Amino acid sequence: MAVAQGLERGQALYSGVFDNKPPAIFLLAAASIKFFGLTIWSFRFVLMIWVLVSIIAIYFLGRKMFGNRGGLISASVYAALTATPFLEGNIANAEIFMALPITLGFLVGLNKNYFLSGILFSLAVLFKFPAVFDFGAFFLFTLLLITFKNPLECVKNLGVLTLGFIFPIAATVLYFVINGHFNYFVNATLFGNVNYVDYGNRYIIPNGLLVFKFLPSLLLFSALLIWRFAPQISSFRFFIKRPLEVDFNVLLSLWFMLSLYGASFGGRDFPHYLIQSLPAASFLICSIIIGQHRRMSILLLSIGMALILLFGFRTQYFRANYYPNFVKYATGQMRFDQWAAFFDAKTPRNYALAAYLRESNGENQSRTKVTDRIYIWANEPQIYFLANRLSPTRFVTAYHVVTKDVQMEVVNDLIEKPPLYILVERPKPHSFPELDTLLKRGYNFVGITENVEFYRLSENSSPL
Repeated sequence: MAVAQGLERGQALYSGVFDNKPPAIFLLAAASIKFFGLTIWSFRFVLMIWVLVSIIAIYFLGRKMFGNRGGLISASVYAALTATPFLEGNIANAEIFMALPITLGFLVGLNKNYFLSGILFSLAVLFKFPAVFDFGAFFLFTLLLITFKNPLECVKNLGVLTLGFIFPIAATVLYFVINGHFNYFVNATLFGNVNYVDYGNRYIIPNGLLVFKFLPSLLLFSALLIWRFAPQISSFRFFIKRPLEVDFNVLLSLWFMLSLYGASFGGRDFPHYLIQSLPAASFLICSIIIGQHRRMSILLLSIGMALILLFGFRTQYFRANYYPNFVKYATGQMRFDQWAAFFDAKTPRNYALAAYLRESNGENQSRTKVTDRIYIWANEPQIYFLANRLSPTRFVTAYHVVTKDVQMEVVNDLIEKPPLYILVERPKPHSFPELDTLLKRGYNFVGITENVEFYRLSENSSPL
């Protein structure tokens, strides 16, 4: 939301305000601010509508595979899994947004509209890169449909699918090229993510663990290849008829395993990563309930659960008193700060810091105007959003300001556009000696509250 706030106020993505995710989620968040206002509710409202549409899409895809009852069961399972904090389905993360275009991509692809299918998968990737593995699942499934009787049709379908997939990504790249921000875009979304993914996947070589994580999916596809083609090869009837086209269990097998690989791609154990696998998992659970391919579905879900435990995923953010906390606040039995503290001890503090920056200084004037800049040396970018104030530098979190060249860029920005207030969290995120020097030369210490130091721009000094 801090990035979206910058976009809504005219800053350019990546070059004006930075994050290492693809652009779709920031554009959607900026649109929510523009149409519904600068509140957390605005994006949560968009999330609600988005998930409701996703449930409808799950229903139609489930109905295509298992009939009307299967569609209802699949949609109900998906709704239950995404409506609770168990896997952080109640939070506006990229994974829950990319589930809609992925599901629609499978739905229209199975209806043989391959170009539109490719476009939808591409839009999912523009929310977050691991969606490429869901596209890979449908691509491989389409590849398995090849027959000797009509191989050119399969090649054409794959070409159209790939062309549709390339189109939105190419248009996005072209946009940044035309606006002169291509280097910022590539450094953020490509090189920035290579480093991000390597953090939890280094084994012998950079990102080496990704090779081992891919083995279950590779073994599955190899088994499907053998099942698909070995009988024809042995009897000299290669590529001749086999009823794979209607075997949705093959599709679900590929989808579930590759989406699980996408969920583990980031090398971290955040529960919301697993949302990527929920659509396929919902259909597998439906398959078990209605008794269609039950053994295979149980086997796949068992393998998936074993891999989830092996990869270290755990629901560390779920607490049983989530709903009682809400009821107490909604019925007036709890103050706002008490309710907010349930989520994190820093949450009420951040609201208070934002309110301090917005409220009157005792002279019928706000401490800061909307046009004033503030800088926060912490990993708390939500303060920018809650205070409705922009940063003078494109980096709104401390964990992006690690290397020497980035720190010098930040200092130069602070000198060129001096923020009225600088907030420094203690203990500091990490060493930043140039910022310490700048504070000594050009800022007055105001005070400290809850481990956050306040500095105000000196009227008699300059950060220069």
